[in-house]
Amino acid sequence: MAKYEFVNPFGSVKDRAAFGMFCEAINLHDFSRGPLKLLDASGGNMGKALAKLGQLCGIPIHLIIPDSSPPPLVGFLREAGAELSTVESRYFLLGLISRAQAIGLRDPGWTLLSQHLNLVNVAVHQYQTGQEIRRQLANEQADGWVAAVGTGGTLSGVYKALVQDNPALVVRGTTPSELPFGTYDPPNDRDKFGGAGSMGFGFRQPFIAHAGLDAVPFDHINWQESLSAMYEFYRLTGIRIGASAAANWRSALSRCSPMPAATTSVIGESVISMSWVRCIRLRLPDWDVN
Repeated sequence: MAKYEFVNPFGSVKDRAAFGMFCEAINLHDFSRGPLKLLDASGGNMGKALAKLGQLCGIPIHLIIPDSSPPPLVGFLREAGAELSTVESRYFLLGLISRAQAIGLRDPGWTLLSQHLNLVNVAVHQYQTGQEIRRQLANEQADGWVAAVGTGGTLSGVYKALVQDNPALVVRGTTPSELPFGTYDPPNDRDKFGGAGSMGFGFRQPFIAHAGLDAVPFDHINWQESLSAMYEFYRLTGIRIGASAAANWRSALSRCSPMPAATTSVIGESVISMSWVRCIRLRLPDWDVN
């Protein structure tokens, strides 16, 4: 069975956290002091969701994006009315976050959402996404949970929900080989699957430690492998998924063989029976999964 997030209003799982942080900001804002204006760093789907929410609610949105952002994304954000500032892509997450913080300090009129630090990000996945998965699993329990780490909100939040049914839940992260989670290398602008990656210089996304997942192992998936997985998933199912979801699927495939046939693993934006995964794995390319 599968759970997909691409039918969300703005097309990804990021819609959930965006909506949660958006509502929290509205609830906390003192409108007697002036209008609410929202600021955050995002190079992808979170930015799309925030921009559209701002457009719908008449709330100004200022997004910090990498200068390598594809023209269709930039056009989408501008059409939604978002104000954009760019940072050299070689600085990756740290550069985007630093610029957003600097703008927030310079002009307190902007409310910085800080998706990488805002615990609403985790709570939405713990009490909404994770609980949905629990209900959809009915009387079954998840034995494995695999997700890519951008902010770490999805991995940690859903983990907190699923572990209620199975304290022995196996958790794995997926990270781009080009800039793996926790690396001490500096940020870079190499092609990598989107929505994930290290901050660089040894910095780690705080939500992972907050959830007690410091020791979680990560599978490294490179750009070409994620593209190949996108193609193969489409060939097998007729369903188009993004590079991040494809990387998660590939990561889960590499872990399915040692598990019993009845094992169920929750994979990123999908819940897939591991017995089904093992069956179709015989038709996959001969990937090196070590």
